[in-house]
Amino acid sequence: MRSPASTRPPIYDLASRSTQLTLLVSLLATLAFVAVISSRERLASAKAKAEAAERAAAENQLKLLQSQLEPHMLFNTLANLRVLIGLDAAAAQQMLDRLIAYLRATLEASRLPAHPLATEYARVADYLALMAIRMGPRLQVELHLPPALVAHPVPPLLLQPLVENAIKHGLEPHVAGGRLVVSAFAGRRDAGAAGARHRHRLGASGRRHGGHALRPGPGARAAGHAARRARQPGGGAGSRCRGRHRGHDPTAARGRTRCRTGHPAHAHAMNPTALIAEDEPLLATHLRQELLRLWPGLEVLATVGDGLQAVAQTLALQPTLAFFDIRMPGCTGLEAAAALAEDWPQGEGSAPFPLIVFVTAYSDHALAAFEAQAADYLVKPVDPPRLAACVQRLQQRLQERQRQAPAPAQALDAAVAQLRSLLGGAAPAGGPPAARLEVIQAQVGSVVHFVPLDEVIYFEAADKYVRVVTAAREHLIRQSLRELLPMLDTAVFWQVHRGTVVQARCIEQARREESGKVTLKLRGRPETVTASRLYAHLFKGQ
Repeated sequence: MRSPASTRPPIYDLASRSTQLTLLVSLLATLAFVAVISSRERLASAKAKAEAAERAAAENQLKLLQSQLEPHMLFNTLANLRVLIGLDAAAAQQMLDRLIAYLRATLEASRLPAHPLATEYARVADYLALMAIRMGPRLQVELHLPPALVAHPVPPLLLQPLVENAIKHGLEPHVAGGRLVVSAFAGRRDAGAAGARHRHRLGASGRRHGGHALRPGPGARAAGHAARRARQPGGGAGSRCRGRHRGHDPTAARGRTRCRTGHPAHAHAMNPTALIAEDEPLLATHLRQELLRLWPGLEVLATVGDGLQAVAQTLALQPTLAFFDIRMPGCTGLEAAAALAEDWPQGEGSAPFPLIVFVTAYSDHALAAFEAQAADYLVKPVDPPRLAACVQRLQQRLQERQRQAPAPAQALDAAVAQLRSLLGGAAPAGGPPAARLEVIQAQVGSVVHFVPLDEVIYFEAADKYVRVVTAAREHLIRQSLRELLPMLDTAVFWQVHRGTVVQARCIEQARREESGKVTLKLRGRPETVTASRLYAHLFKGQ
């Protein structure tokens, strides 16, 4: 009797060779198909990753280039070059050659792993030559490269960021400038090392500005007080003579000036006058020449090179117009304008507040707000048609002033309102909002005092420090008011002066003075605090 297995057809016999071969071929075909699909996916993924890496590398190179080509430096260099072409063609050609070498080195930096130290020094020399034209005698340079390190390989742009930071943060903010020394020396294990250091010299009025964004240095305040004393009876004998200041003193007023006597308001009614505040000599000379060409009746009383002298000379000379560069040593043009608004004299015989024109290298200060609130603004390099339009606008504003004949106090109030709006609109855009403070940590020796924020009555800027005043005591923290302000709730802490912030609930009484300022009586403190004209609008009865 035959078993069931013996009765199955051969085609169903898995042990047969033909069946095994068929299954093997099918399996191999399936594996091959899967391998092809998988390899295509891997190739596509690898290609996508390679393209993403190339894009990232290109973006990183672009960011590197952008970080090396600082806009303010580039725009101001081009503005100086444009002026120099008309004054000295040979010097302009040399400056252009330096600029081309500097830009070429910056563009090629990301393509080379290393180059000789001598090449790095040559690129630094190009950059410093450009800055020397811009800064004039305020920048003194020493480059030291030992012969043994001339061929030593270093990464491209190794020194340039150090030199740029030394100038930007070390020398440019100082009125008197200083000396930059770049030295290379052999360090450990025969490795080449290089470094940059700066030395700055400070004059009596050239103290480096520190503190709040609207707080000029002590030199500006002292100069303003001296100017006001000179206008008092017996202080200046009714006459002010301004002469030419020569030499290399960057704080001195430059330019042709005249001796003027009599009533200041009468002088303003007869001929318009101007003051120029610009720290780059070529640009200042060019602006003065173009203004006199477009406006023959204009008298340029003085040209100053820093914000401190801008405040002092404007208070002393009381010009009709003021041209302020935004970025100057001592204090910025915005800070100088705020200081003028607070210290401008009022009363019989005082001149109207000047029309202020801001000059900026590039549009990082909300130019729309400038156009709406300032008398005008100019972008470097100053374009003659644009300057002509500015002159026409200023002439129209002066004609309106003469027709309306506003009182000096009214003109000052209008200028204060414009500056307040301008300063609010021109605040530079920052990163993410700062975390709110809840406690102040004030260190005294080896002890750190924790002061709850709700116990603070007011903050007061003190140069590079801030006084933290409570009902019981005072503390001093090493932090500027500019850095502290973003961490405070503006609904709780009111800024009442460029250097003072008061907790609103601690204000017991506000008394408005004839000068436009407001005296604040505080709860828990015997002293009073003054709110300046810029912030007097906060204290209005309901």
